[in-house]
Parts: sequence; C-alpha cells; structure tokens
Amino acid sequence: MISTNKKLKFYSIFKNETKYSEFINHVKNPEHKCIASKFRIGNYSLRIESGRFTIPKTPEDLRIWDHCSLNSVENEMHVLFHCNLYDDLRRILFTKINERNTLFTNYNNHDKVCFLFNNTDS
Repeated sequence: MISTNKKLKFYSIFKNETKYSEFINHVKNPEHKCIASKFRIGNYSLRIESGRFTIPKTPEDLRIWDHCSLNSVENEMHVLFHCNLYDDLRRILFTKINERNTLFTNYNNHDKVCFLFNNTDS
C-alpha cells in the first residue's frame, strides 16, 4: 500500500515494511523529532503537499517553490538535495555525516535518503 500511495511517495523510498522505525529513538530533541516525523510522512508545509488542497487542485508539476532560484517543484528531494535556500544547512549536515561515514558522498540521492531516515547511529 505504501508504494502505491502518491502521498507516501517519499516515504516509500526508505520505508518498505510496516514496523516501528528505530530511527526516531535516536532523535533526542523533541522539536527535531516532530519535524523529522512530519517530513518523513509528508505532513509538512511543502508545496507538493499544500498543492493538494488548493481549489482547483494544483497539478504536481506546478507546485513550484518560489523562494528558490531553481524554479523547481518543492518536494522532499528538492529541499534535501537541491534548494539553494538550504545550501548552508545542507553543507553543515552532510559534513557531519561525512565525518562518521566517508562513503556518504558517494551515495546517490535515493541511498542518501535511506541513510538519513533509517540510520540509528548516534
């Protein structure tokens, strides 16, 4: 069901079975835990989600993030890997990850998402 649900498209990248995610136990800050959980399940204020509720419904390819010079659909992959608005935060995060896993930079974006949302290393 997860893999065929359009709303759970991002979630299906890193979650392929319905069991508790140990990942969330390793997020200590309650605010970060809430943000991570919402982001994982597509319950965040990204245009890919908010466009579902406009009248008429905004087509997916027109759910553009107007605060980024890339003129791209604002979805989870865009925010995590491409949006220039988050370049500094992404650089900090990926530098910290690379200190623990030097192979991370060699991963494709799909594998990076799996690593980010399944990794239980502290």
